[in-house]
Amino acid sequence: MKYYKISAGSKISNYIAVPNISVEESKSINGINKRIESPEGRVFLNFYENPLPIISNKLKLIVEAYSQDIIGTPLALTNTDLRISNLYWILSLNQVDCKKGSNKIAIDYENIKGNKIFAVKKGLRTHVIVDYDIVELLLRNEIFDVDFEEIIIGE
Repeated sequence: MKYYKISAGSKISNYIAVPNISVEESKSINGINKRIESPEGRVFLNFYENPLPIISNKLKLIVEAYSQDIIGTPLALTNTDLRISNLYWILSLNQVDCKKGSNKIAIDYENIKGNKIFAVKKGLRTHVIVDYDIVELLLRNEIFDVDFEEIIIGE
């Protein structure tokens, strides 16, 4: 099985920025509401790295077709002036250890334990990793504002 690091689409420059969210905030049981600035012509992305992984409700519903154990804190991004509000999820994923001594993300296959989506910490960043089935499902559902980079899976 092939696995891929998912990241915000590099070809989209006119996106709406998400305010910083702390780890403590992300554990809120009531969810979070953040006011955003949304200049005309800007678009919402389906995936943000903030440094916490944040996905749109649309993306969450698609991924849940293969992985129903996704846990997250609801995040409402609102602009009262424009009367818009979008639902997002701050992901809390199973963490898989990365191989030591590699410059790239490298994982032992037995550490994945059948997860279709999981997190890997490399340096100071947490990366979201998905398997090929989820990549295919995202593309079939026309989620084109994310990039995929294949990662190394060892035996």
